[in-house]
Amino acid sequence: MIKKWNEKLEKMFESTNQDLTLIESSQTFELNPDNVYLENLSYIYTSAVEKNNIQAVFTQLSPFFELGFLLEKQKNVYTPTHAFAYGNISNIADKKILLKLPRTDVFVVVRAAASAILKKVNYDFLNRDKKMSAFVVAISPNYSILVATKIAEPWLKLRLESLQKTLMKINFES
Repeated sequence: MIKKWNEKLEKMFESTNQDLTLIESSQTFELNPDNVYLENLSYIYTSAVEKNNIQAVFTQLSPFFELGFLLEKQKNVYTPTHAFAYGNISNIADKKILLKLPRTDVFVVVRAAASAILKKVNYDFLNRDKKMSAFVVAISPNYSILVATKIAEPWLKLRLESLQKTLMKINFES
C-alpha cells in the first residue's frame, strides 16, 4: 500500500504546472453540444484565410473538441504549432515534435491512432482511460488539423460531418 502511495506521489510531482492545469480543466470542461454553432464558424471567415490567420480559425474549434493540434507540413512530416486542450490554447511551436501522417486529400477526415499521437506530442496524460478518438483533416497542402474527442457514436459522426462542412466553406490560402 505504501508503494502505491509513493508511485502516486511521484507521478504528481512529475507533472508540470501546465499539465496540472490541463488535468484540472479536463474535470470541468464541457463540450459545446450544438453542431450548428460549429457549422456557423464558417460565416466568420468570409474572405480568404491567410497563413498567419489559420491559427485564429483553429482556436475557434476549442469548444467543440477536447484536444486539438494545428499541424504545419515540413517536407514529409508535420510539426504541431498550436494546441488546445479542454479550452486552454497554447503555442507549442518550440517543442520540435515531428509527426508522420498519411497523405490525404484536402478536407478528408481520417481516423488516427489517438494513443500513439497523443504520446508523441506529450499529451497522453489526458487520455489515461484510452477513450479518445483522433482525427486528422488537411485544410491546405501545408496545414492540417488534428482533433481528439471522447464523443461516442452516433454523435461523433455528426460532429465530424459538421467540422468537415465548416472547414470546406472556409477559403484557406495555400
